[in-house]
Amino acid sequence: MENKNEAMRTYIEEDLKSFPEIMPGTLNHRMDPSLESCDEEAHTMVLRFPLADWERNGIGTLHGGIMFSSMDLSMSMLLRYFAQSAIPPTVSLTVNFLRPVSMKEGYFLVSCRQTSLGKRNGTVYAEVLIPSSGKIAATGIGTFAIVRAE
Repeated sequence: MENKNEAMRTYIEEDLKSFPEIMPGTLNHRMDPSLESCDEEAHTMVLRFPLADWERNGIGTLHGGIMFSSMDLSMSMLLRYFAQSAIPPTVSLTVNFLRPVSMKEGYFLVSCRQTSLGKRNGTVYAEVLIPSSGKIAATGIGTFAIVRAE
């Protein structure tokens, strides 16, 4: 199992390292995610997102759009690994915002778990986690199209 987790870690880290080249200046690149942990057997992954001033909303906490986008990115990356596909487009994504994330946190985590994978689409569940308390700031469930790499 350790070898599978190491292969998964390498795949995801290489994918993240490619952002400056294949997505320069995009939101995905600007959010600057890094891999916190992954588990191939459990079909899970956790990404770490540093907080930056430009991500602040009008009341001084993390903007909900950044939470949404970080979940979208994390879920699609996890599904891409298991589907061995091109970047999977989002078909639907439902997010529930539960509490604000203070900018004083310095970073937040997105934990996601693949729940299904078929020939045409896959589904992933995600949570935005506040590191200092471990509380859930948002939950999301997304469906993504599987696009076979050529």
